[in-house]
Amino acid sequence: MLNFLNAKQNLFFLLPLLLLTACLNESNLNQKEVIVIREMADATTLNPVFSGGELSGIVGMQLYQTLIGIDYRSNELVGILAKSAPSQEVDSNGRLNLTFELREEATFDDGTPILAEDVLFSIKLNLCPAYQQMGGAAYYNFIEAFEIDNTNPRKFTIICEDAATRNKFAAGDFAVLPRKNYDPNNVLESFSIDDLKTIEQSKNNEKLAEFATQFEANQFAFEPNFISGSGPYKLSKWEKGQFILLEKKNNWWGESIEENIFFDARAPKIRYEIINDPVTALTALKSGKIDFMRNIPASDFSKLESNKQLTTLSKEIFGYQYIGFNLNQPLLQSTSLRQAVAYAIPTEKIIEVVFYGQAVPTYGPFSPIQKEFDSNFKNKYQYNLEKSKQLLKIDQWKDFDGDGILEKGIKDDTLSLSLKYHYNAGNEQRKAVGLIMQSEFKKIGIELEVLALEWSVYLQGLRNGEFDLFYGGVVSMPVSSDFNSLFHSELANGGRNYANYQSAVTDSLIQLINNEKNQNKSKDLINAFSENIQEDLPYFFLLTPKENIAYSNALKNVSIYSIRPNYWAPEISWK
Repeated sequence: MLNFLNAKQNLFFLLPLLLLTACLNESNLNQKEVIVIREMADATTLNPVFSGGELSGIVGMQLYQTLIGIDYRSNELVGILAKSAPSQEVDSNGRLNLTFELREEATFDDGTPILAEDVLFSIKLNLCPAYQQMGGAAYYNFIEAFEIDNTNPRKFTIICEDAATRNKFAAGDFAVLPRKNYDPNNVLESFSIDDLKTIEQSKNNEKLAEFATQFEANQFAFEPNFISGSGPYKLSKWEKGQFILLEKKNNWWGESIEENIFFDARAPKIRYEIINDPVTALTALKSGKIDFMRNIPASDFSKLESNKQLTTLSKEIFGYQYIGFNLNQPLLQSTSLRQAVAYAIPTEKIIEVVFYGQAVPTYGPFSPIQKEFDSNFKNKYQYNLEKSKQLLKIDQWKDFDGDGILEKGIKDDTLSLSLKYHYNAGNEQRKAVGLIMQSEFKKIGIELEVLALEWSVYLQGLRNGEFDLFYGGVVSMPVSSDFNSLFHSELANGGRNYANYQSAVTDSLIQLINNEKNQNKSKDLINAFSENIQEDLPYFFLLTPKENIAYSNALKNVSIYSIRPNYWAPEISWK
């Protein structure tokens, strides 16, 4: 009896230990399968036509594929679904003809071969004008026609309205989707590219409106069973605001290809952990709860360099950051006021205090490593509070009540010079920039309120033109810059031109830049464009930061790149 009791007692104490050991073993097994990457903000959708927010794009690159892309390692244009970058020819009408040929191996998730007709369908998806949310119509509107080779169903030519240099990249930069999954009734078949570009009252077309409603459904944005592409990963689970889990596909079609980074897919599972607070994220990194972290503030990065459990990397990037002015806001329609604000922004102080010297000032819409960058082009708005005060005085702002904030008399009323600055919550650098501006603006009589918004709300506010001042960033590529999205009049008021800036001169210069093939002439045009933008001042170009990443020493095949998001998750693996 005693032996039985002893055995029972031993089992009582041993069982929890066995269970704990089993849990640890399972945890270790899972850890070796899953690479956990911290991201600051959640994706808004995984429907690639409506992709919004950075994580939407990052995850989208693993689920779907484009015809071509910029290889992070070589910075060269390479083929993904297409065998290579397209051949090009300018026809007698000045249109750019880009000819692609798809890889024979390329298939969708169900094994169906990817053909030219799938590419045409995907172009139509982007051009469809009937969506409630913003699609890709404005971006891909330059596509005029599509011709499939009569002898080869994988070969086709995309005809662009002009010979703009950016079109060579943009014409192959969209996710190719399977029609039978996303348009089972084949509605778009009856609409040509020209139809979709010229239908003005699209909601009056019942078939098109019905299709748009179906395609915008949440199932194609969030649900694993409905998201279908040709990329190396599938969506396993998405807990909104918490994590997105991707799982490597079995027998993925690109497994044996080794041409470029887009075919490097080693990680069995990738989990994007959403941790908005940087302090919480750093704690998770140091404790091993996450394996990889980017966008590390410079103040924290220097401290991580001495951590023996982590490896740190830093690199200059393609892109720039800016302070935007909403030109629909009545006060900010005054160029003098915008210029006064610009002179009161202490760029060097921001770089030193907020970025710990790990950034460089930029004076136009490009980073210093961009090939279009002209080192002789200088910033017109060097920090100068006296110039700010002079401009405000010329603009008839005075401190009538002696409270330190300027006012302007309008009939019997006075209007206080009070502005609001918005940034995305959790971004401590953008918050710090706002607080520095708040302090500097106060010295010249401008009251600035600094406000944080959750990422999706922030994006929506930008599109709706709800902010006065805002912090923005542009991700550029080592190909000819596309100035349309941020500066062209057509993309104001609802597009990505968040300043709602409209200028016929700027629009004309953008068109000339897009069509210019001579590099020296192009640089001259870009300088003229940049000077015009500095004068009109829809944006104050602030700086280009370095990218800082840190990761567990248990990982291998980790690299840092100049192209956003500055890493390629699928290439990472465990030692």
